[in-house]
Amino acid sequence: MKRVQVKFVVLGILLVCLLLLFKVLNDFEGKKWMIIEEKYYPGNTPGILFGINSGNALKRTGQKCAIEFKNADRSEIYPLDCDRYTDFRIGEKVKVTVSKGSIVKIRRK
Repeated sequence: MKRVQVKFVVLGILLVCLLLLFKVLNDFEGKKWMIIEEKYYPGNTPGILFGINSGNALKRTGQKCAIEFKNADRSEIYPLDCDRYTDFRIGEKVKVTVSKGSIVKIRRK
C-alpha cells in the first residue's frame, strides 16, 4: 500500500514539473499582445524610414520597413518585411511573437 502512495506522489510531482516546464517554454517563446502604434516605410531619402502618422525618421536597419508596437510597459520598434505585414492597421491589437530581437509572427485575435 505504501508503494502505491509513493508512486502517486512521484506522479504528482512529475505532473507539476511538466506544467511548469510547459508554462516557462510558452513564455520563453516571446508572445505578447501589443498595439500597432506606427508604421515606418522608406521615403525618398536612402537609408531612412519615415512614419506614416508621425513623420518621424528612422535609420534603416537592413529591412525595408519597421513597425512600432506599444503595450502597457513600453514601446518597441521591430524591422520587418514590407510585403508580408502590410495588411495590419495602426491601432490594431495583435499578438506578436518575437525571437532574438526580430519578429517571427504577427497575428490578430
